[in-house]
Order: sequence, then structure tokens, then C-alpha cells
Amino acid sequence: HPNHRFESNSLLSRALHHLGGATPYIVHRLDMDTSGVAVFVKKHSLVSDVAAQFQNKTAKKTYLAIAVGVSPPGCGDAFVVEAPIGDHGIVREARTVDFSGEGKEARTICEIAT
Repeated sequence: HPNHRFESNSLLSRALHHLGGATPYIVHRLDMDTSGVAVFVKKHSLVSDVAAQFQNKTAKKTYLAIAVGVSPPGCGDAFVVEAPIGDHGIVREARTVDFSGEGKEARTICEIAT
């Protein structure tokens, strides 16, 4: 995110261009310190409501992952991973399953599309 509104080829400058110069309001950065998604709203009147969903942990996040290989045996079309997530330790932007007691509780529902 740039210090100046029209600085270089930033996400903010691209959002400004996409909106034809209208002001985009950034309300949240999903998964901070990773290559996560930034959430913008177009209307100032929606900023507090959308931001509150993330603050209150009521926002629903849906991710699409493309993987090559085989799904876990016996999982069928879906499976759930319940494991604490923590810092990778080597790659700053990465996260990993962390059973040290330091990890954050996480639940991931995986659906397999063919």
C-alpha cells in the first residue's frame, strides 16, 4: 500500500483506476503478513459494517485452491481439517499446522471438485 494516493503500480492505484478515480475504502487485509486478499468497499456508508464483520469474526472467508495429487483416503467429496495454525518459522509469509500450544485454532472445510 503506497504512502501517496497515486504512487506507482500498487494495489490501491489499481483499485482507483478500476473505479474510474472514485475512492475505494480498504476495510481489511485477509491473513495479514501473507499474500492474502485485501477487501475494499465502494461506498463509505458500508465501511463500518463490513469492517465489523471481520472484527467480530463473523465474515465468511472462502478460498479456492488448485492442487495436483490424490485426496486423503476415504474422504469422499469433502473433508474437514481441524488443527491449530502458527508461523512457519522459516518462510515469513507462510503458516503451518502448529501443535506447540502457540497455534491459533482453525477449522477448514475442504470440498473436492472434479
